[in-house]
Amino acid sequence: MLLVAFVFSLLAIQCNQVQASLPPISIFQAAVSNYNTAYMIAHSLLQEKSAASVNIMGDNNQPITTFTLVGDTIEENRQYILVIKSRSSYRKKIIYLIQTEDKTDAVPEVIEMPITDSNPEFHKWVIESTRPDGGEL
Repeated sequence: MLLVAFVFSLLAIQCNQVQASLPPISIFQAAVSNYNTAYMIAHSLLQEKSAASVNIMGDNNQPITTFTLVGDTIEENRQYILVIKSRSSYRKKIIYLIQTEDKTDAVPEVIEMPITDSNPEFHKWVIESTRPDGGEL
């Protein structure tokens, strides 16, 4: 039993060392007001190699329902959620693209979730699928 625990400890250390040697990655979540905007942002990020993958939650005819507190009023809206896997260094570019392309939101929603632990092969794939220049504007 101790041998099994020791082997798992060594594997965990090896995975952490692989990830520590690679640039950091993040998942960005953004809400946009229409499908065409979501589609354009996804394709733009992928064509520029600023993201390795983009999921659009909601499809052209079925957006998700969002409830938002504005002052004392609960507002109901339809939105599309983008889940963007990228290098953390692309933060400014992703935020800028959402702000400039989705003009209907007063406060564009972009949330960054840094990935501190993941499958090392996934981490490496995200890095290899994106350009290393950091997404300069």
